[in-house]
Amino acid sequence: MKGRIFYGWYLVALTLFLQSVGVGTTLYMYSVIAGAIGTDMPSARSVLMLGSTGMLVVGALLSPVIGRLLDRHAMKWIIISGGIALGLGFVLLGFSTKIWHVVLCYMLFMGVGLTALGSVVASTLLARWFVRYRGLAIGISALGTQFGGFAYTPMLAALIEAHDWRIAVMLMGLVILILVPVAAYLWVVDHPAQKQLEPDGKKALPVATGAAGSADIPTQPDVGLPFHKLMLQRNFIILFIFAGSLGGVVNNAVIANLSLFATDLGESVTRGAFLVSLLAFIGLFTSPLTGWLGDRINIKIVAVALTLSMAAAAFLFSIADSYPLLLGATIFQGMAGGGFFPLWALLVARLYHLSVYGQVMGTTAVAAFGGAAIGPVLAGWLYDLTDSYRLIFLIFLAMLLLVAGLVTMLRPPER
Repeated sequence: MKGRIFYGWYLVALTLFLQSVGVGTTLYMYSVIAGAIGTDMPSARSVLMLGSTGMLVVGALLSPVIGRLLDRHAMKWIIISGGIALGLGFVLLGFSTKIWHVVLCYMLFMGVGLTALGSVVASTLLARWFVRYRGLAIGISALGTQFGGFAYTPMLAALIEAHDWRIAVMLMGLVILILVPVAAYLWVVDHPAQKQLEPDGKKALPVATGAAGSADIPTQPDVGLPFHKLMLQRNFIILFIFAGSLGGVVNNAVIANLSLFATDLGESVTRGAFLVSLLAFIGLFTSPLTGWLGDRINIKIVAVALTLSMAAAAFLFSIADSYPLLLGATIFQGMAGGGFFPLWALLVARLYHLSVYGQVMGTTAVAAFGGAAIGPVLAGWLYDLTDSYRLIFLIFLAMLLLVAGLVTMLRPPER
């Protein structure tokens, strides 16, 4: 194998692409698409957020199911199904004439695509292919979520302004329908043994020794413990809350409304889309950095730092009355949001045995998707009620400070 690139790194690139499509075209693009739909079909802000909420509710319901399937069946067929659902959803979205058509498209199609192409699938695949470099691999792969927002969002905004939002989303759907199933069929390989390889391309090294954090959380807890008992453990509850708040409620409330924050101040759609791109661009750096740090230092320190970064963003958003303040808040949010997905995946890998990794990721994803479903609607409802986002961000600030304290309570589980 000398001189050859380990096949796992090809899978890192592939899952980066899949997440760029699954997350970038759904979560990151939603505020831009919602703004265009709101102009075409005037609706209350909270109603416009129902598409995102419906999509994420479906994601929350599907995540445990997909997690269990990942531990038992070939991944490529799950990914192919997700690509078909997502592409078809965007094509059908272009034919919508009423707001409930939009909500149904996001619930029935984009929700499936987001779940089957997102972080649960990507991290489960890469956790099998890497041990020593697991955090780095997952961190690089998670760049896809930011890359999709950074690269695709301005392209979509330009298409909307030059032509029409219907044409833009239908073209995007057709491209997804072709590229995702073909890529998954040709390149997804579930286990290194199927390529006559071992994780990392050589004999695996224990994660919890040496440079990878000897004082950190071990990798082999509770082997054989029934899963329903895992859900009652303190570590699981804290991880569930962590995923639901950072990756769920707060992060998606910002992503789904970010472009609207700017247009509410009188800025153009293009300048609003720039904030989304900036959010994603910052994440391009913090995602692999978070994974790299998670392989080397106490992962709880990394988790607290990211939580406090998101808290700083919430504070700045709560007082933002100008575009420069929105820029500053977006930078802090991008740092935290970009690092969340690799950190979440690495925490699961440190706390649970690989044989139940997909199941644990899928179950904690219920919190992430469920929180993400609540966030945009809650933000939209409080905006309609108070004509401001200030109250929701003060609530988020208090929540994040509490979560930072809870993270310090993670402990190595009993053997």
